[in-house]
Amino acid sequence: MSCPNCNQPLLNGIYYCDDNDYKIIDNLNDKNLIFIFKAHDLRSDDIEINDNSVIKYCNFQNCKYFINSLSEN
Repeated sequence: MSCPNCNQPLLNGIYYCDDNDYKIIDNLNDKNLIFIFKAHDLRSDDIEINDNSVIKYCNFQNCKYFINSLSEN
């Protein structure tokens, strides 16, 4: 599957909510930051904190496109 914005191959990643923002990370073990999607002002005890989903993403030249992996089926 290719990015609809720049035609580069999509990569596997995780959409993750932490105490400060929603971000795209490489995996739940290492949590290496790919890019920050947007900041939020959720309380630290909010049910959404630590929520995550498997996604496909593109960060080629700061593209910042992502899609839920379930959407590709």
